[in-house]
Amino acid sequence: MQRFRVVRWLLLVVGVALLMVGGRSLSAQSVIAIQFEPQLAVEQGRLVEEIVQASESELFDEALDWIIAAEQSYQQGDFIAASAKIGEAIHQLKALSPSVDQQDMLALSLDLSGAISFDRSQFAEALIAWQEAADIYDVLSGTEAKDHFRQNLVNQARALQSNGQFEQACETLLRNVDLENSSCEAVSRAIVQYQDGGNLKPNEAVIIDRLIHHLATDLIDVHTRLNLGDVLRKGGYFEAAMKVLVDLKETAFELSTEDQGEILLALANTVRSQGDSQRAQAAASLGIQFSANFCPSLNNIKQSGDWPGFYNTAIDAYNAIYETFSWESEVGLKAWISWANLKLALKGLDKKTIFMHSLTPAQLSNPRLQESLLSYAQLLRCYAQAVRDAGNPKSPKATPLASWQRLFLDYLQQATNLVETIVATNQIQGNTQFLSYGYGYLGEFKEFEYNTLNSANLARKSELEQSPLLIAARGLTQQALEHAGDSALLRYQWLWQMGRILRLAPPEKSTFKALDYYQSAYAALQSLRNNLVAFNQSIQYDFRDRVEPLYREYVGLLLETEEHQKSIQQKNLKEARDVIETLQLAELENFFRDRCTTFTKQSVADFDPHAIVIYPVISQKSLTTILELPNQDNLVSKTYHFGKDSTFENVQSFEAGVNDLIEKVSLGDASFSDLEQASEKIYDFVLKKNRQAIERSGKIETLIFVSDGVLRNLPPAVLFDGQHFLIESYAIVVSPGLQLVDNAPKPEKRYQAILAGASNAPSFGQLDELSNAVAEINDIHTILSDSGHQVYPLVNEAFTRSGLETVVAERSINLAHFASHARFSSNPDNTYILDWSDKISTKSLEQLLRGQANLTENPLELLVLSACETATGDKRATLGLAGVAIRAGSKSTIASLWKVADYATAEFMRQLYEQLTQFPEISKAEALRRVQVAFYQQGFNETEDEEGEIYDNPYYWSAFTLVGNWL
Repeated sequence: MQRFRVVRWLLLVVGVALLMVGGRSLSAQSVIAIQFEPQLAVEQGRLVEEIVQASESELFDEALDWIIAAEQSYQQGDFIAASAKIGEAIHQLKALSPSVDQQDMLALSLDLSGAISFDRSQFAEALIAWQEAADIYDVLSGTEAKDHFRQNLVNQARALQSNGQFEQACETLLRNVDLENSSCEAVSRAIVQYQDGGNLKPNEAVIIDRLIHHLATDLIDVHTRLNLGDVLRKGGYFEAAMKVLVDLKETAFELSTEDQGEILLALANTVRSQGDSQRAQAAASLGIQFSANFCPSLNNIKQSGDWPGFYNTAIDAYNAIYETFSWESEVGLKAWISWANLKLALKGLDKKTIFMHSLTPAQLSNPRLQESLLSYAQLLRCYAQAVRDAGNPKSPKATPLASWQRLFLDYLQQATNLVETIVATNQIQGNTQFLSYGYGYLGEFKEFEYNTLNSANLARKSELEQSPLLIAARGLTQQALEHAGDSALLRYQWLWQMGRILRLAPPEKSTFKALDYYQSAYAALQSLRNNLVAFNQSIQYDFRDRVEPLYREYVGLLLETEEHQKSIQQKNLKEARDVIETLQLAELENFFRDRCTTFTKQSVADFDPHAIVIYPVISQKSLTTILELPNQDNLVSKTYHFGKDSTFENVQSFEAGVNDLIEKVSLGDASFSDLEQASEKIYDFVLKKNRQAIERSGKIETLIFVSDGVLRNLPPAVLFDGQHFLIESYAIVVSPGLQLVDNAPKPEKRYQAILAGASNAPSFGQLDELSNAVAEINDIHTILSDSGHQVYPLVNEAFTRSGLETVVAERSINLAHFASHARFSSNPDNTYILDWSDKISTKSLEQLLRGQANLTENPLELLVLSACETATGDKRATLGLAGVAIRAGSKSTIASLWKVADYATAEFMRQLYEQLTQFPEISKAEALRRVQVAFYQQGFNETEDEEGEIYDNPYYWSAFTLVGNWL
């Protein structure tokens, strides 16, 4: 009996070892530890002991039977049965008396349970099982137990990563290379510093020693670093990911062909992700995206950055992997699908890339390929879209209708057939996540087909013939929702899809039925915002195509009115306001790939009864301006419709009008009459109908604009009502949302100010010299010092990152003024301040100013950037301005939206600080307003510069904008 049991056990281990790194020999010792003490024994005691032994022996045998059966079901792809069987085995093993062998087999069973759960996409359950197994391995002795513990950490990291917990996954993997209490961010900083040849801090030196100087020594170490490279990539730490993966090829032993392929694929994915990141930032500059686009076209994205170069390199890498490993291998199939998807996105329809492969039954049922197979189906669907777009009758190169329609339906049918196979496979395997995706994709294909046939105006397709497509789309999407469970990531996609499908019904039946689904989709998306990076990569990098349109469509529905209604319902107005604020926050978090600090949102009247918040909301059909008035619970709104009888025929002409005004005011070469005329058109459309409501609200001193779309690049101060600029009547503030505003009142404290600037720094390169920057710093120094404030100047060569670090480390700075070139962009990599020798990124600025002493007790009250400009042509450039303000931890930020003449800027800043110091009782917004009005009305104190210029033009004063707290 003893020998038979051990043989069965060893046979079991051979099967289970396929799931793990390295096999292990199990002990041939008795699995029942008999404790025999003859001096105490009596006959009755021996009988009881024998009964217990026999009972436990039978339970152990039964547990082994269950484990063998579970492993066999798992290998056959019947994950539901495997899960039930391994659960029974674990239950029986836990009922046995603890022993080394019982614990050893229990850990092995938990490992198998985790693998089964993982392949069913039950990542939380897999993590629990693997963590429980790790606890057992941690107390078992011997090299084998240690190796199983190390491999278990890799498994845990995979589960954490699949569950969107990237930081925890990284920390888990770093434990395997003796870097406990470290993080991916720390690893990235150390590797970048090392590769740049900089001085390493002690903790950075340890990281480099463990990861770079010591190469992988065994297969577990290889898998640890391979997964670490993937986590670094998904966190946006591309340079560190590349270094870890490139070094991984140089191991102390020969890698298997499969492992070599996985490393090459990880390197190709990292290159692609670099392109994805840059392409996403370039796409963000295009402005509002109103509708979802599941096959992003790259044709209209400007060639900023090097995303095409990264994509072409990735295409070559994927092709090389495919040619080396062939279609039949996992690595080869994944590489080909990635290659074909990227080729289509980058270069459009190409006869050479239309060639499709047949999939084998083994590939179709492989749980490790299901995600790639869904990507393959999406590729086929995108080919159908490319065929449709090429056959568009409006296209100058349109193909004959019948020709493109046949090819369109052929690709869509191929995609449908593949997804139906995926659904059938996962019904057997019990993977509810892939079932949900499968049904969701099938529903989207029906929606897509309906929209395509409708837009093509095919006469032979009657409404009755098309309606089954909508019925099928609704039914499939409902099935996707039923299999989504509690997954917010899945639910938001299918709830949104259901809302879109319902809107395709006749208008009188669609809008308000769809609204419920949009509301639920928005709520699910909100629950994901806590970890935006947890989105799969396509959603993270396609925020503009896959996330923003949900907000836009939902707001559009909320602001629609039924025929019998004269105004929008209050609950809908308030929800629309909140959604727009949330969208602004989501954009910033996507901009940083990180969470923003938020504050409890209050009514403005709670802390400033003389302020009004204005939300201009742009939709495809109209612009609705919402007002939040003091001492009034109800919101006020006015809608301005686009149309042939309107000032602006459509949203595009409105955006063109705003951009025309921005160009006129920022270049400073337009006549007053031209500028006022262009400004009045925008004012009439945005604010004119609401002006009476503002004036009836009592003593209003400040207008806070939470602007939308193209309006974010326009300083509201320059809006002209036909007689006066808006700044003449009100102080103006811009905000990305009140939940991002620290509304604490200005403290009665002296400033401790850091003043930094340079006139002609080496970092300026081809940029203009700021000949008055040092004079600006000196004037402000004098004004602040004379008023009893502490000042720490850093001028020219002293203005370096190390100089800033020294000052902020020793003092509680609450005012920071930078008189140097700075740039705002929708791309964080192109948002920076120039010091004497280098760029200070938003991240570096955050580390500098948030790392100062006593930040909580003495926060940064005011950040001033006097020589900034926004990126030309970037419709979301002010995202960078808001980002700088938030990252720096400043309650208030004053910055210029374009570079103003150097001498005028110096004078403007001198007057601003005179207002701030001589009239401490006024708000920062009022101080800024007084200087702007003085420039406009008095023509720069009626003085002229050496060229005889009068500084009353809005070019000189409207560029300066206050973001954040205005008190």
